[in-house]
Amino acid sequence: MQVIRHERNKGKGQAIFTGWVATTAPFLLLLDADLHELTSEHILALMTPVLDHRADMTLGLFWGGHLFTDLSSWGMPFLTGQRGLRSEILKHISHEAAAGYGFEVALTIAASQHGFHKQIVPLKGVWHPPSEFHRGGWNGLIWRFRMYGQIIRGLVIATRQRHPKVNTIISTILKP
Repeated sequence: MQVIRHERNKGKGQAIFTGWVATTAPFLLLLDADLHELTSEHILALMTPVLDHRADMTLGLFWGGHLFTDLSSWGMPFLTGQRGLRSEILKHISHEAAAGYGFEVALTIAASQHGFHKQIVPLKGVWHPPSEFHRGGWNGLIWRFRMYGQIIRGLVIATRQRHPKVNTIISTILKP
């Protein structure tokens, strides 16, 4: 095992890219650090379809843990941080789109654009606390809006880089 640290926090996307460069592993497991009730069975469920070549990437969605995280997980599956994947998918991700909280949406878009097969995996009983829990009510709410802004930014960048017509439309809309 090797611990890799950045001198300052560069965000999740950069941390994953740094780890990926340091490994030759053909498969990766990505998990949020604040998960509750995660078991080895959940990890096997995430990785088995990828290891058995039935999927290129799995998306772990919360099920039966807490209503709030279940709803957000199933309502926006492309934002899940729980994934098993073939490491080669990372070479298709826009580093600009993956900055901050844009990593998951950039990963999902890259996988779709390059024809990688995705599979949903329910993670029964797993959940994570919302931002408001970690950072306090008001600060957590501000953090949540900042997070959504970074997600939207990542979505716009990842989509714009692959679709020139969308680029023109977005440029027109965002023009000062």
